[in-house]
Amino acid sequence: TAAKPVTLTPEAQWDRLRLEIRILEAGRQMDLAIAGAEQLRRIADTEGLATRRPESAALLGRLLLASGQGARAVSALEENLAAAVPVAFRIDAVRNLSDWWVTQGQLSLARERLEGITVGLGQDPSVGALRLRLGQIHLREYLARRGTNQAGPITAELTTLLARAVAELDKAASVNPPSEVQGSLALTLAWCRWEEALATNSKAIMAQALKGFETAIA
Repeated sequence: TAAKPVTLTPEAQWDRLRLEIRILEAGRQMDLAIAGAEQLRRIADTEGLATRRPESAALLGRLLLASGQGARAVSALEENLAAAVPVAFRIDAVRNLSDWWVTQGQLSLARERLEGITVGLGQDPSVGALRLRLGQIHLREYLARRGTNQAGPITAELTTLLARAVAELDKAASVNPPSEVQGSLALTLAWCRWEEALATNSKAIMAQALKGFETAIA
């Protein structure tokens, strides 16, 4: 607070306010932190601080999500999905947005946004975590449509959903993702194999599923 009179440039004002927001967040004063983040974004917009705008939007979105205001967070986070935004902020935004939409049952929306971002990232190792999420969403869609009719026939649509899940997981593995992704990747693929084995009554595929669970544990 004492630094306010000497933060004369827009950059200095932004830096001081960013630090104040960190202190407010650490003190669990979320309403004040959110108000500060909204002001931070206004400074970035009105003063032309283009390089700091993505962080401003990301911070506001994260604070809103943490305070249970997901619907308000969406508009801030969607700003960072633009192609001109640095990759790290685009990935952060689509992760938070997809997690939110999944909790709201909007699987198709989460999938569409993830697909849009992954196309532009090529073989970047960071895309592994996003393709893992895509595979998990395809599996969720499969399970939702399969529903309680476990005794019924597996339709072509269901088979396609499961195949898409496996394809995304294979793509995720091909970019050599970080170690923290590999366990979830192995586990999700094992569940896909499990469902495939149940659908086809295949002992060979069930063996693959069990091996995948063992890999995930390891």
